[in-house]
Amino acid sequence: MANRAFVFRMYPDRRQEELISRAFGCCRFVWNRMLTEKRIYCLLTRETLRNTPAHLKDRHPWLREGDGMAQ
Repeated sequence: MANRAFVFRMYPDRRQEELISRAFGCCRFVWNRMLTEKRIYCLLTRETLRNTPAHLKDRHPWLREGDGMAQ
C-alpha cells in the first residue's frame, strides 16, 4: 500500500491573519506559562502539578479573546 499525503495552502485575508496570529500567541503564552508553573512546582515539591489553563483566564483576561479550543 502506498503512502498518500494531502497538501493544503491557505490564503487568509488580513482579519483572518490577525485571528490566527492571536490564537497562536495565546497558545504559546499558555504553554510556556503552564510549563514554567509545572517546573517550579516540581522543583519545590518533587511532585507533578496537574493544572489546567482555566486559572490563567482569570489573571489574564485577554486570553478570553482567543479561540477557547486552541488553548
